[in-house]
Amino acid sequence: MSKSIQKSFFIFPNELKLIDAFLKANSCLLIQKDVLKEPALLDININSSKEKTFQVYITKEQFKNKIHFKYLQSKDYYYVDVLSSYAIEFSLGGFYPFSDKELHRSRLYVITEFYEDEVLVKKSMEFLNWAKRLIKDFQKQFLIKSPIFPNTYLSEKCLKWVNINDGKLESGGQKFSFYAPPAFD
Repeated sequence: MSKSIQKSFFIFPNELKLIDAFLKANSCLLIQKDVLKEPALLDININSSKEKTFQVYITKEQFKNKIHFKYLQSKDYYYVDVLSSYAIEFSLGGFYPFSDKELHRSRLYVITEFYEDEVLVKKSMEFLNWAKRLIKDFQKQFLIKSPIFPNTYLSEKCLKWVNINDGKLESGGQKFSFYAPPAFD
């Protein structure tokens, strides 16, 4: 069992360039989800990946020694252990390759404390304060609430785009569905 904080939201797919710039301006390091070779901190750009990226981890220089990788032998790669790492998990959402008619929710997620060998481990207040501040600043810069979707955060551009394309918020709030492939601008 672990405790966490999260912010779920919808963004327009082409806003990743602005989000990447925001993260870089806030001295964030972005780590890819799976690392095929020896684990290393890789400061990636979420907007220029050759393959579609669906999840990254956000940290900063002062916390990079608290990023822990685990090896998955069956797949022959390393991955970030989000439970113990000083990182914010960023699920990018968007359109997945299997469907161009569903816009999936994005999420910023931070584990604040967890159990390790039956001992409660709390992440440092310095890390948690930084993560909360970054999420708050992200929300202030990119997200709004709408009377049409009162319990959902969206970017302004995403809200306009959902309305133009007649998107329907699915039960549970995980995705918007469209009856026809949505039009992009």
